[in-house]
Amino acid sequence: MIDPSQVAAILLAAGESRRFGAEDKLAQPFRGQPLVVHAAKLLASFPFARHIAVVSGATRADIPPSLTQICNPDPARGLGTSLGLGVAEAVKGEGSAISACLVMLGDMPLVPASHIRALLGAFDPEDPLSRVGTALGGRTIVPAVFGTGHFPSLMALDGDEGARNLLRGAVGVPCDPACLQDFDRPEDFASSD
Repeated sequence: MIDPSQVAAILLAAGESRRFGAEDKLAQPFRGQPLVVHAAKLLASFPFARHIAVVSGATRADIPPSLTQICNPDPARGLGTSLGLGVAEAVKGEGSAISACLVMLGDMPLVPASHIRALLGAFDPEDPLSRVGTALGGRTIVPAVFGTGHFPSLMALDGDEGARNLLRGAVGVPCDPACLQDFDRPEDFASSD
C-alpha cells in the first residue's frame, strides 16, 4: 500500500459537457450540492501530498479551496490534455517526493472512500511502473493510480483518449458498478438522485 502522503490527487473537471447541453453539468445540483463537489470533497478527505483540480476557464467556486486549481486553456482538445496538465502540476516544486498520482473524474460523484483506499492498497510503491485502476466490465478505468514511471506518458497525452491505453493490463480493483456512474446527460441526474 502506498501512503497517501506520497500521492498527488488529480481531479479532472475541465470537460465541455457536450452530451449534457448548453449548461455546465459539474455545476448542476446533485444531492444538495454541485455535482463536482462530491468528488472534490472525497479527494480532500485524504491526506494526499497534493490536491489538484484541472478546470476550464475561471476558478470554480464550487471546488473546495484545499484543491489547487489549474486552468486547461483549451479543454476542447480533450481529457488527455487535462490529465497531462494535472500531472505536470503535480511534479512541480515539492513534487519530487511524489511517488504516484491518483486520477479521478469530476462527474463521478458516487465513488466511495473505501474504493480509493482499495486502489491505494493495491498499488506497489516500490515499482515506479505500478498502475492500478478500477475494474468494470472487463475494462480498467479511472479512478486510477499511476507510478512515476508513467508520468512522462501521462504528460504527453493529448486528445480525448485519456489514460485508456496506459490502463490496459493494469491491476484492476473491483467496485460496485452503481458507484461508478458518470453523469453525462440530464437524465443521469434524474435517475440517480
